Amino acid sequence: MINTFEIFYDGIDEYGSIQFCASTKEEAILLFNNWCIIDNKLDEPCSILSMESVYNEEDKIFYDKLYKYS
Repeated sequence: MINTFEIFYDGIDEYGSIQFCASTKEEAILLFNNWCIIDNKLDEPCSILSMESVYNEEDKIFYDKLYKYS
């Protein structure tokens, strides 16, 4: 099953949060860490302030029956 996880952070940009689709929290954290290093060219990932599972209508449409909101 696929969930949408919203990760809240500080210090990269003015947004302060980003969403990733993943099967587990651990996978979402890995995606976040890669996003920090690869996309934002940081030497190491920034700290995660908090993280929660959220409902995202576009993700639900894309993943259909594989999508789970918990």
